[in-house]
Amino acid sequence: MRLADQLMAMARHKGHPCREDFARVAEAVRSAERYEIEPAAGTVIAGVGKRDAKHLRSLRGLARSTASAVWVEWVGTSGAFYGNHDPCTTGQVRPDRCGLLIETDASRQRGQITQCWTAVTDKKRMFFEVLPICAVFDWRDQPAPVPSIFPRDPNRPIFGGGGPRTARERRIAEQISTLTPDEIRAEEDRVGFISNHRMQQLEDILDVSSRQDPIGNARRVCSMMDDWLGEVNFAYAILVGLNSPEKLRIKAQEDLTAQNKVRRRLGRPELLAFSVVKPASGVAA
Repeated sequence: MRLADQLMAMARHKGHPCREDFARVAEAVRSAERYEIEPAAGTVIAGVGKRDAKHLRSLRGLARSTASAVWVEWVGTSGAFYGNHDPCTTGQVRPDRCGLLIETDASRQRGQITQCWTAVTDKKRMFFEVLPICAVFDWRDQPAPVPSIFPRDPNRPIFGGGGPRTARERRIAEQISTLTPDEIRAEEDRVGFISNHRMQQLEDILDVSSRQDPIGNARRVCSMMDDWLGEVNFAYAILVGLNSPEKLRIKAQEDLTAQNKVRRRLGRPELLAFSVVKPASGVAA
């Protein structure tokens, strides 16, 4: 099952404490343009994200959303597309599907990103996460100040891509070697991190936690920020790819009319239709 359909199911899960939060995110995903990235297309997108900083800057005109709200999901982690598999330490779970909800204003280049992922634990239980921290960005030629209530410089959000921290740091050093310190700061100031306004119940939980267990809460926030490592770079490259027909081919949205008719008759929820993203003909993954 796709991640978006799992999100719809979580929005109907009456016993979950964050059900209303999930429902708000699910409604946004339902009304968004939806794309599923095939693994080969993910590798092509990561190839864009790994280019040097000056080249990434030259692509800014293509870093434009195709609609006011776009949902993109894929199997596994984005780090795998960059040629690195994130190592899991004891107690961690590796996401088996990830998704980004990219919402923009009329410019299609300024907005926010919500990150979701799901995994199955070693006890065969499903773990579902919508991060209560959003990334905000402005990729216009003349950006306006971007708010951020969480630190941004340590993550170098626009650079690096996914994968283990050491691999990212090595890639970042190579990417930014062509920029001056002022240019690096200017690029990083285009991205910030704010609270996800749709995750109100989870925000309340974190607010109580910050008062009762400030150290533990600080660790949780750091963990959430770690989940953003590489994802802004991947989102930037996704939008460039969606606007580059020489790199990616977008299949027409699938028709699930007949399948959903059967599901309705069986009392099951309808599935959401997607456009599948593949490498363009002749493009090596």
